[in-house]
Amino acid sequence: MKRFYIFIILIIIIIVVVSTVAFFDKNDDIVKSDEYADTEETKISLQKINNIEEYYILKSCILKYYYSITSYNSSTLQDDKDYYLQNVYNLIDKEYLESKNILINDILPLMTYKDDFDLNIENILVARNKDNNMYIYFVKGNLRNLKSNEHNYFSMIVKQDDINKTFNLLPTEYIDDKSVFELKEDEKVEIQFPDKIENQVNNIFGAYNARFQDYLEDILNQIKEDFNYNQERAYELLDLNCKMTKYRNIHDFKEFIKSNKNEIFLLNSDNCIFDAQSDTNIYTFYFDKSDLKIQVNVKNVIEYTYKIIEE
Repeated sequence: MKRFYIFIILIIIIIVVVSTVAFFDKNDDIVKSDEYADTEETKISLQKINNIEEYYILKSCILKYYYSITSYNSSTLQDDKDYYLQNVYNLIDKEYLESKNILINDILPLMTYKDDFDLNIENILVARNKDNNMYIYFVKGNLRNLKSNEHNYFSMIVKQDDINKTFNLLPTEYIDDKSVFELKEDEKVEIQFPDKIENQVNNIFGAYNARFQDYLEDILNQIKEDFNYNQERAYELLDLNCKMTKYRNIHDFKEFIKSNKNEIFLLNSDNCIFDAQSDTNIYTFYFDKSDLKIQVNVKNVIEYTYKIIEE
């Protein structure tokens, strides 16, 4: 009889351990492979994205989430509020909601962002399954409040089903393990991909006819935005040689921006010289009546450094 009780206790312990691991995998979606993966073949290498259309599709998915929140807060009719609340609920990872037993009114604490904003994506890593039809993105960025110019930084996991053209996401508030956003390019990790993402009406995406000219304009506008509203980041992305020879500290850099606001404003994407090199694309923006140029070295869709050229 004693052996029987010991056997029962062992069975219970095994069930608890297995359930805990399964729950962790289901809700965190990703763990460091050197701790949990059995073989090299099960690991997925994280990559940067280098496709303009892919970038704009991902951005539209994130915008849909934040626009639904701001629309909820700007609505005065309860029916409209209920509609936008349901939209946000439909965009959040269904498996996560079910595993945590989160009902629609439980997401009300997420519905806090009220003002118009500019969305700036600063870092993206993507994992793709072997069939290349399911993507998981790890995104970091910020929302600039258009009224106060304050930056609200966020991290987010976005999953896309390329067969069904559907997506869902996990916002910052629902990501327990923030260390997943410290992962690096080419790092290999164990990923739990969903089998499919159900159509929840508003969680669909389509093709994006991205024009190269629009992309150039976005790059230049991002630099201008940082000049005006995020000068610490603008200084961080400045070419190292420029920092060493011209702007040795951020005070000197801010003085340059202050003295050249008009010339910076006149730069536009119509006046751009393009130079493709082996590992980078170089875009030089200029204005005919100014000696100031901005030369941008683009490594991939969103990563770049830039030089300030004064002739």
